[in-house]
Amino acid sequence: MTTNVLILCTHNSARSVLSEGMLNHLAKQLGKDVRAYSAGSAPSGRINP
Repeated sequence: MTTNVLILCTHNSARSVLSEGMLNHLAKQLGKDVRAYSAGSAPSGRINP
């Protein structure tokens, strides 16, 4: 059974997106059945450079 993780922040433009990618990458490397998602309560529509 897959463990789903939601990383929620205000704008979903930097830290939450990075955390989602890192968790998905590490889970795959370690062979864990984990899937991360990120979202924002007031999304900015852009990724912070």
